Amino acid sequence: MACMKRTISLKLTLSDKDFETLLETQKCFSRGCNAIALQAKEKRCWNHVALHNFCYSKIREEIPQLGSQMVCNALRKVCGSRTPAKSKSYPCQPGKCTERIN
Repeated sequence: MACMKRTISLKLTLSDKDFETLLETQKCFSRGCNAIALQAKEKRCWNHVALHNFCYSKIREEIPQLGSQMVCNALRKVCGSRTPAKSKSYPCQPGKCTERIN
């Protein structure tokens, strides 16, 4: 059986209150991504499972408006932003990313 995928673009018509809520969610998501990126750089770890163990609770405490699924999405977005061409970091395994190995 053939499967077809389509992308549909929709224009959202939002009330002022909904617009402000969406804008606040976007700002929280950006703050979460920035905080995760700092942790990833500090730990030199770009594995989303390992970063989840390091960052999830801290981000949930710092940005309580950001839901659990949004924190997980931010973790994946940050890890996915690291391209293989730039990745000359050390191998990272869950629970073993604490310091740079020389």
